[in-house]
Amino acid sequence: MKRTTLLFFCGLIFLTAIYCIENQTDEKATAPSKQLVGEWKMIQRIISSPDGAVLSESDDSDLYMVKAFTENYYFFLISEIQTRKLQTAGGGRYTVDGGVIHQLTEHHSAEVMVGRPTEFDFKIEDGKLFFSGNAGANLFQEVYVRLTGEGDLPYPGLNGRQSEKPTGPMG
Repeated sequence: MKRTTLLFFCGLIFLTAIYCIENQTDEKATAPSKQLVGEWKMIQRIISSPDGAVLSESDDSDLYMVKAFTENYYFFLISEIQTRKLQTAGGGRYTVDGGVIHQLTEHHSAEVMVGRPTEFDFKIEDGKLFFSGNAGANLFQEVYVRLTGEGDLPYPGLNGRQSEKPTGPMG
């Protein structure tokens, strides 16, 4: 009986040790990933050529760009404010290694982008998400703020939806 009890407890300790080793996480690796989770709105974007010339500079007055992250999946969309036209959208899986995000595009409005891996440096500081990296030959530098749900929609008249009375059979 003592031997069975001893074997039982040794086995329990062994299984607990294996569980802890397999589920051990590096706090530095997971913390940035968990901080990314949520929806982010672009407030500034600069695209530069390899020689440093600024090709495009945008902010949230002309482009509505949103990135959303779950624990291992990302999605983004870019819409032009003036025309309300969807410019591009895509998403896929990502991993984080310190301050670097590795993205694998699984779907995109430009099919040529599907299957392409991208890598960006990022940091979250003072409530802002800073992205920097190359997509193709060009350097992208982007700054985002977390969406709060208050005044986040880009088009006039949509932010006050709660005051609009629905019509029709459901209203």
